[in-house]
Amino acid sequence: MNYANIEQVREGLLSGDLVLSTNACVGVDCYEDFLEKMSREEVRSIGDTVAQTCWEKLPGCEVNIMGSYRRGKSSSGDVDVLLTHPKYIKTIPRGALGELVSRLKHRGNIAHHLTHVEGMRESYPESEKARQEEEETLSSEDNSCSEPSEASNTYLPPGVPGSSSYMGVFWSPIYPKKRRRVDIKFYPYSERAFASLYFTGSGHFNRSMRLWATREKRMTLTDHGLFPINTSEGNLIRSTKRQQFHCKGVDATTEREIFDMLDLEFRAPNERDCFDAVVRKGTKKPVSYPDLDRSSFVQENGHKWVE
Repeated sequence: MNYANIEQVREGLLSGDLVLSTNACVGVDCYEDFLEKMSREEVRSIGDTVAQTCWEKLPGCEVNIMGSYRRGKSSSGDVDVLLTHPKYIKTIPRGALGELVSRLKHRGNIAHHLTHVEGMRESYPESEKARQEEEETLSSEDNSCSEPSEASNTYLPPGVPGSSSYMGVFWSPIYPKKRRRVDIKFYPYSERAFASLYFTGSGHFNRSMRLWATREKRMTLTDHGLFPINTSEGNLIRSTKRQQFHCKGVDATTEREIFDMLDLEFRAPNERDCFDAVVRKGTKKPVSYPDLDRSSFVQENGHKWVE
């Protein structure tokens, strides 16, 4: 049977004629809510909720809203939140994102999980004392290396390599019956500039910048770094996650440094809305790719499309 609209899909699910995955069912249930655009106020309110909850256990964590919100758009289809912590330079705190998600779920902020990350739990200790005792037990049992070495009154979990990403559905803080798509990501502090550039978007701008890096600079630009592709590690990075190979990339602490390394004019977030917004230094013309074809975009399949 063909389903021409959302009402027919819902009827098919109710009758049992249609079977969908759990996440697809969430999409059907939240269909009208997901179609709505959120105001900047609503996006900021969701971001503030994530930030305040995060700082309870990880004071000093940097929490930034990415995507179209950072590009200054008046409305957004979802909320992308990037977390980094200056005490975790090459790692992220083990289980911290899962702990954050569990707290948000326990407090009624999250309606549905679309992915699961380390540290998430089905039940949550009711009292703060019980949570502290649980953390002390985990700390005494964990022998892995933790980056944070300074004395602190707050327990900081050990660091683990890589990044972590959660996708879920939030209850709107402004419109209580509305549900909104939210992505929360935790990256090592040393990768914050690359992650920020990547998740700010737009998708067309990112694609143009990656093509320039590959074609003109023989480098691969990702959310984890900028890597030469004339080495065995660099070639592997084009289709494989960085942390699996521990490739040596180019260091950058700001987005401007990345533009400089690629000989591109710096573009503020609100100037990154199209493919032609990428401009070579010393010129006022967009970079051009006269011989683009379908094969030029094969390596793009693994990249997130940023609204």
